[in-house]
Amino acid sequence: EKEPPLESVELPSSEVVSVGDSFGIASASDELSRLRQQVLRHRFNPTQLRKYKRTDFRRQVLLDRLAEAKRYSRLTRARIAVPFGVQPRDAPVRVDTTMSHTNLDVVRLAIKQLGWRECPSGGGDPCEICWNGLSYAENPGGEDSCVNRFPGIGDLLHKVNLSRALETMRRLFPEEFGFYPDTWFLPHQLAEFTQYSEAAAAEAAKSGQPAPCYIVKPDAGAQGGGIYLIRSAADYSRQQSGRPLSHIVQTYLDSPLLLDGYKFDLRLYVLLLEADPTPRVFICRDGLARFCTQQYAAPNADNLGANLMHLTNYSINKRSRAFVHGNAETGSKRTFSSVLRQLAASMGDSCDVLALRRSIERLCVKTTLAVLPELLVNMRQRGATVGQSPRCFQILGFDVLILSDLTPVLLEVNSCPSLRLDYEVELIPGVSEYFISPVDVQVKQALVRDSLATVERWMLQRTDQKATKPAAHSSRSEEKIRQNQTAPSNDLELDETENMETDADPGTDTNNENDLEQDMETEQPDQGPIVESEPADSACTIGCMTEIFPGSGRHFDLQRLRVLEGLADLFLTACGGRRGCVKLGATAFRGLARKCSLQRVCGLSMADANILYIDLQRRWEYLSSDPTGGICFQAFAEGFFKMAENFRMGGGQSRRDSASMLDKVSSLLNHCCDCMGLGEKQPQQSLQQKQKINHQQQLPTLVSKSDSNRKRKVGKLAAEIREEVLILPEIV
Repeated sequence: EKEPPLESVELPSSEVVSVGDSFGIASASDELSRLRQQVLRHRFNPTQLRKYKRTDFRRQVLLDRLAEAKRYSRLTRARIAVPFGVQPRDAPVRVDTTMSHTNLDVVRLAIKQLGWRECPSGGGDPCEICWNGLSYAENPGGEDSCVNRFPGIGDLLHKVNLSRALETMRRLFPEEFGFYPDTWFLPHQLAEFTQYSEAAAAEAAKSGQPAPCYIVKPDAGAQGGGIYLIRSAADYSRQQSGRPLSHIVQTYLDSPLLLDGYKFDLRLYVLLLEADPTPRVFICRDGLARFCTQQYAAPNADNLGANLMHLTNYSINKRSRAFVHGNAETGSKRTFSSVLRQLAASMGDSCDVLALRRSIERLCVKTTLAVLPELLVNMRQRGATVGQSPRCFQILGFDVLILSDLTPVLLEVNSCPSLRLDYEVELIPGVSEYFISPVDVQVKQALVRDSLATVERWMLQRTDQKATKPAAHSSRSEEKIRQNQTAPSNDLELDETENMETDADPGTDTNNENDLEQDMETEQPDQGPIVESEPADSACTIGCMTEIFPGSGRHFDLQRLRVLEGLADLFLTACGGRRGCVKLGATAFRGLARKCSLQRVCGLSMADANILYIDLQRRWEYLSSDPTGGICFQAFAEGFFKMAENFRMGGGQSRRDSASMLDKVSSLLNHCCDCMGLGEKQPQQSLQQKQKINHQQQLPTLVSKSDSNRKRKVGKLAAEIREEVLILPEIV
């Protein structure tokens, strides 16, 4: 589509700050206006450079115009950046923002409001919190700091791996994991997808209906890139000529809930605080609703390629001239709370907002528990000590689509959701100007601030368990932490609370405000009637962050889904406890089969074990970016399920045939844990603690079999082992 007239995009004078000292100009406002008019007048296009030789003076004129345009772009970005400011000396918590990248503005804003100290260049003693913009590997603070990234979670939440984890849980709990579309992994499952699509098309033809539509997504894609709609497997094959990439194909949901005739999805933010031994899941009470910029119609041959109608990704729709910025009620990007109010007003009693919120919460908890076992594998193997997990937390972005019957469906989970507070408008190709986004400020500013406050409270609770160095945060009193912990009881109070906090926050330096902070202080209009009223529960609530698992009693029944955490312990034990090893080799797999007597209980001979291992490795090697040989945890889980189908349970053949997959997997898992010395799965114990207990229990038996002279030597050696190192019972 055509872009809007550039002259119609006005420069908000209220957002201009004095950045003259940074760029050597007296008045930033006058300079910005002059540069903008100059860029619009020249209408420079970088492709024009190809017309002229390097020695042509006209080429140099164009280069000068391009430099002016880029300078204007830098100025517009600098005018809305949050300044560093004066840092308090007696701050209770220090945050290292060396690797914050595009998250710097919102993190710096939260640090100011909390009265903490920012360390933008690191150095010195490790800070209490390290905020990394990309991955855990960027952690500059070492193992002593609390990091906002979990190791390996980026790969775990790729579309293929996430779908695999959900499908694994669906086999155990089919009634609980029906909240995501039917999915196939291509090219591995191309034959299965072809068979299904042909059968579905034939069935639709009999009833006179069009063939179902499917959506193709690249495994590691982001910002809507590489997504398209197809009608059959043949369409995928044509699109994939010469591009051997892994994709997922899902059934396209053609009955979404519409608002004003437009399709939309929700970006909801979930804070995962600690994963080992028990995960704590918080959800932000507000989120974003991202709308398409073209009114929705069911997919057909004419609109199959209309991305602005079918894809809600912000990165795609922001280029449309129909995209509306800045309005939380009618814009193309709105707040979740405003959408709930509009749905309640338009649908009346047929829209149960509270039930919708509860369904979304359960969806988020189930998804988190599905990826938790493999996340534990990554954490325990990449910590400072094998079996000891690093201190981590992370904000995850859940993309949820609401169907016309108000059923939430999970689309994907983003491990690195955008926390930018601005948006950009392209003036010429490659050159943009930047503006503050009030909707993003309203949601993300409270999200990051209250998430950091939640992390601080968690760090205080861990102080008694493990002394941290430096422990400056331990001096912060509980009364000071509770100052901003009063949770709003409904969406109206949420908006009013955010306005009240941003109007007069004791941790903000009012003498050093820039336009971003002034924009946040703008009083919000009346948001309409109260939509819902939530009953109080025992969940921990800090600001806009509410604990939904396990502290919230309303979702405590989902504890029964934590079955595969015992399988993670078994996988780590089979790996041998080597630090950094997250794949199981062929020798270790055969050793596990031999120690657990799988030939006797499952009929799995050594030859069968070799064949199973080779098959798993062949089918999973293209899914992992890790070049290390072996099978990953999800591949091991798939093989374990195959062995569980033949597990000889007590009660004979009739009981085995009638048993569910959950019963078979649980029985085989208990058997293998007993054989490997792990015992029953206890979520509150880590693998290292279990190995220590087993070692201490087995050591007296080894000593009692020795003669008196040998007993003294082994006893002395055992005392040294207990004090210095922990080793597996098999090694002892």
